[in-house]
Amino acid sequence: MRAALILLLLATQARADRLAPFRTREAVLGCWDVGAGATLVITAFGKHSIKYSARFTETPRGGPKRFAGDGVWVESAGQFEVPCRPRSQHGSFCRIAPDGDTGDKLAVAVFAHPHDDQKHGNLVEKIVAQHCRKN
Repeated sequence: MRAALILLLLATQARADRLAPFRTREAVLGCWDVGAGATLVITAFGKHSIKYSARFTETPRGGPKRFAGDGVWVESAGQFEVPCRPRSQHGSFCRIAPDGDTGDKLAVAVFAHPHDDQKHGNLVEKIVAQHCRKN
């Protein structure tokens, strides 16, 4: 009985760790200017998840001017993964997390997939994004 209780507690802890911390999720919400003519709008979904909408002023290889979907929490990195660049030949992805203690900036790391490996990416750009300007 005691072993079963311990296993249940460990399983509960493991599931909880797969979710983004509430404070981290809250800090990434909003509209962000992520450079390269891209705007990233992050909204809450459920208690720990996000939805994103990425808009681009230019699409050098054609393709959509907007991507939308669910962000992915990467627990090992402590970051959300979303697209934030227009379509490229081999693809790219961005990892985002709050930058600093005030939560008014967003750390953005842009990764490009190599031509022979769609499961990994090479870091090609790091920026600190600001909230979108209100017109």
